[in-house]
This record gives sequence, structure tokens and C-alpha cells, in this order.
Amino acid sequence: MNLDPRLVALAEAVERGAVVAPIGILTGAGLVQGTPVTYAAFYEASTISIGRQLARAMPSRELKSYDGREADLWAHLRGRINPAMSALGDPSQPDTLALNIAPAQCTLGTTVLHVPAVRVPLSAVDTWWVSDFIPEQKTPMFVGFTVGL
Repeated sequence: MNLDPRLVALAEAVERGAVVAPIGILTGAGLVQGTPVTYAAFYEASTISIGRQLARAMPSRELKSYDGREADLWAHLRGRINPAMSALGDPSQPDTLALNIAPAQCTLGTTVLHVPAVRVPLSAVDTWWVSDFIPEQKTPMFVGFTVGL
């Protein structure tokens, strides 16, 4: 498997703590846009997102019992989240086999997903560029014909 050495260098720099520009990544599945972050930041963004989902699903009475005690609420939520997240591995261990993008916009055909974090394996990257990508909006043109008999 031949990986782009510049892409590997980018992944390594990010894991060392370098702050980098937003990138666009084209894969066979679609387009991913966002800013590369460390695996630890990917893990934390995912954890926070799951925590928010769990909090929204809590019965209102239970959620109100945490009024003014956000730290206690997050401790409760993390107790539920951490066992599932532990399957993803230790967030303190750098990982340069993929680019972690957070937050990310994924365009798959005509569907656009805004996700808190996504991992793109380096081997899945077809092409990539540094900087934001703003698609050109073309106005659809319709040509109609009428036939009179």
C-alpha cells in the first residue's frame, strides 16, 4: 500500500500537536472537510456528542436532579459512555493510520452530514488538499419544449 508521504507527515504533525489548516479529503465514499485533530481530540469530541445524546434521552425529572451540577451530570454520563468508548482504544496513544477530522462535514452524493468527528484511514484517501472548499453553486437550467398538434 502506497500512502502519500505528505499526508503521512501531516497525520504525524497533528499527533505531535501541530495546528494545521482545514483540509478537504476525497475518498471513494465522498468528500470530507474539516480540520485535522489528534486522536485524543477525536475521542473527546465523540464522547461529548454521545453524552449530549444521552442527556437528551434522559427523563426530564432525572435531568432536573442535576440542575446546577453540570460536573456531576457529566460524571454520570461518562460512567455510561466510557465502557463503550474504551473499545476505540487509549486516546493518549497517537494514531497516524488515519486522519481525525473534528468537526467534519461529509458529503456523500447529495447528502451532507455534519458530524462532531470522523476518522479517515490514510489508505482510503484518493486525493486531498489544504484549505476550505466551497462548492460552486450552479443554478439548474431547464429547457422545455412544447409540441402543438
